[in-house]
Amino acid sequence: MTFTSPETMTSKITTIFLLVSAAVAQTKPHPPPKLSQALLNSLLPPRSPSCSHSVNTFSHNHTFTPSPHYWAKSTPGWEHLNFLTEISSTHPSNPNRTWTARIGTGGNIYSFEGPFGEAMPPQHHPDDNAPWIDEVWQTVGVNQNKNKPAQGDYYFIHQAGAYQKDGGYTSEPFYAPNVARYCDGNECLFASWGQIAAVPTKFRSPMLYVNRYRDCGEGVMEYTAAMHNMDRVGDADPDTITYLNAPWGGVRFSSLQSVLLSDATSGKLEIEYPIHRFGLETKYPNLDTTGGFTTFAQNLDFADGLPMPPMCGDANGYKMLKCPDDETYDSVLMKLIVRYDNHAGESGVYTQNTGEYTLRINVVPTVEIHQGCNGYGCQLYFWNNRNNMHIKVNRVLHWTLKGERMYVTTDGLNGGHTADDFNAAFKAGDEITVLHRVPGAMRSEDNTALTFVHGTDPESQTEQWVRSKNRMRFGFTTGTRDYTVYTINPKVTLSPGRTFTYRQFILVDNFDNMENRAAPWVDEVSMDMYEPGEFNGETISLYSANGATTFGATVGSSATCDAVPAAQVKCTGVSFPQATKRALFAIRCPNASYVGTDRYALSPDKADPVRSYLCAGEDILVRPTWTLLGYFTEGDCGDLATLVYDENYCHGSDVSDTNAPSNAPSLTPTSGITSGEPTMTGSSTAMPTAGKSTKGTVMPSSSPTTGKSTKATAMPSSSPSSEPSPSPTMTPTTAPTPSPTVSPTMAPTMAPTMAPTRVYPTCLHKRPLRFSFTECSYEKFVDAIANLMKRWRICKNSPEKEIQLILKAKDHKHSIDIVNSACLAASSKKSKTYLPFEFIANSKKGEGIA
Repeated sequence: MTFTSPETMTSKITTIFLLVSAAVAQTKPHPPPKLSQALLNSLLPPRSPSCSHSVNTFSHNHTFTPSPHYWAKSTPGWEHLNFLTEISSTHPSNPNRTWTARIGTGGNIYSFEGPFGEAMPPQHHPDDNAPWIDEVWQTVGVNQNKNKPAQGDYYFIHQAGAYQKDGGYTSEPFYAPNVARYCDGNECLFASWGQIAAVPTKFRSPMLYVNRYRDCGEGVMEYTAAMHNMDRVGDADPDTITYLNAPWGGVRFSSLQSVLLSDATSGKLEIEYPIHRFGLETKYPNLDTTGGFTTFAQNLDFADGLPMPPMCGDANGYKMLKCPDDETYDSVLMKLIVRYDNHAGESGVYTQNTGEYTLRINVVPTVEIHQGCNGYGCQLYFWNNRNNMHIKVNRVLHWTLKGERMYVTTDGLNGGHTADDFNAAFKAGDEITVLHRVPGAMRSEDNTALTFVHGTDPESQTEQWVRSKNRMRFGFTTGTRDYTVYTINPKVTLSPGRTFTYRQFILVDNFDNMENRAAPWVDEVSMDMYEPGEFNGETISLYSANGATTFGATVGSSATCDAVPAAQVKCTGVSFPQATKRALFAIRCPNASYVGTDRYALSPDKADPVRSYLCAGEDILVRPTWTLLGYFTEGDCGDLATLVYDENYCHGSDVSDTNAPSNAPSLTPTSGITSGEPTMTGSSTAMPTAGKSTKGTVMPSSSPTTGKSTKATAMPSSSPSSEPSPSPTMTPTTAPTPSPTVSPTMAPTMAPTMAPTRVYPTCLHKRPLRFSFTECSYEKFVDAIANLMKRWRICKNSPEKEIQLILKAKDHKHSIDIVNSACLAASSKKSKTYLPFEFIANSKKGEGIA
């Protein structure tokens, strides 16, 4: 028995199905792969094997109803334009592990409701008029060579859509168009064409954004994104994306006020308070300096307060700055030492001007800081460590005016602390310790929380495509936005044709559970970069009958357009990007259709500004629609240039992409692309067929047929047939033959068999994996596979009685070396290894398993 590595394999391939158990679970038959399903799965990385069986009920609904949550005044009127799908995960007994998300046409999350209420900001964004365009969970790509704000050039591509900044053309928001979607089991997948956010623009967007939202149960969502640059090397002006937000996002401050970062050593959550202002950050944590997750809680209590860090002044005596870590520290440090006994008093002028009781405190001369502290993070305790007495301060008007007088406000007009209280608590020479206090704070056990599991960035140490360490940014915003920003910046370069993927996790639960619940998911986070042509992808054929006005698609090299016998293949492409193939779209306007690679083909023919959101010759608020068809050689699909794409053309309405809501819990995860070949399901025929079969059966009959079959069966019969089959079965018989064969089989087939069934594994881990085995019997081989799966906890989300092992031909990414060793063993260069359903066998000269 000889096996070879992928690099040396020939195109003569055999596909072998092995059943780990003779008892195969009965499952519903699947239709041929849907186009959207094939395209979406091809670009996304493997699913986490830990995201499996769910006690939660997952549902998806594509029918719009207005969101019940509070949004900015003008925002709700546009939701019907943005809404695409609502997905929910409901725990049977714990509402703190239940969530609902609304997905916009861009495939991004624009509403997320957990036990804390609505997490998304209310969309108070007056500068850019951006309802669900900016303050949502989305991916963003920037070409820094073209993004020149000082020159009026803005090049950043939003997954959500474009700002309403192009006059009447965007008087209704243009949300990024959905180009593919698919829901099944416990997940939904979406793809969109990202848009230049700042319009009008002279720039064109090459970005295809893909997302998978998968319910792992117990309040956990697997959140996976892919970003593909649809430009190609050799284009006239190809774009290279050099700055990413994955995701750009954040939370509604009034719902989730506390921010906590995980410690890299202990894994404990440490509060960040006050949160610095976004854009003026004092902290840019690299992911490898964290424990792999960041948590937002409702409003945590600090008990006796959280000390304010040391404060220093600038050279002009005005601003409070972060203190330097050098010899100048003492000279700029503000020290608050009470100067006199019983000398604090009310400032009548300030009380009258502010409407708040204002306390004037004399301090020993120190560095001058004219600036005060107003708003968020400025409700304080002034604490005396000598006697543990304190007063409550609402805000600081001046820290040290002229270096010697403080002005602060209290609730003195409403029974709160006054000058008398300060003079009783502090005497000359006492130091004022400044502590933060949080009004309305709750005990930790009363807080619910939202956690983003972003990982610890091992890729920056091992992968050449990471330029430098990946980082996080966060911070509060001013005004009425009610928004705390949170974003991850992967430091990668997305050159033409490349695809960057990032698998993360989102959790909802009680705050006190978060450390223990988030930590196990950190190792499930992964990043990857795919080069064009790294995978072959599924074969996509576009069919139409001569003279027809519509066309359709099939997926799989052996799939046919059964619903239209007269249809012919007009062009053939694949589901994964290739260096010599381009993304092909079907575009519709009311009076025009286009099939091709120019995404702007039906928009007005202008170089500047470029308006993707217009249909040429139509009302300015009529929007085109786009459907991704796959990746094809330029010009091959010219016969379809003006035809209309019909997703049901080849298969009928029963196999269109899932639109009906699912209301039952998923017991097993979706395994990816379903096969276009016969599925592994049982026949409903209780009795043997009386005549010979003209089509291959999917599962064996309960007893042998009385005539011979003219087509290969997809699975072995449970007992021998009464007459030999004229062609071999596609898989080995699981039961031994009555007597041994006395002569060798016929010579091996000199031509390749039909294309193998392509089953994308749920548990395939994208790292080098090594197999090794010698001349094993079939029984030993099956036993070894079962034991190996148990030992490595492989595919634990699959029913034990339905484990398939698919042998297939070619896989560019996964290097597999076969050596002589024990009957079957597995090892890896990394500890996180999961045995896939797939490995490679060579059928040349009969080699491989037979």
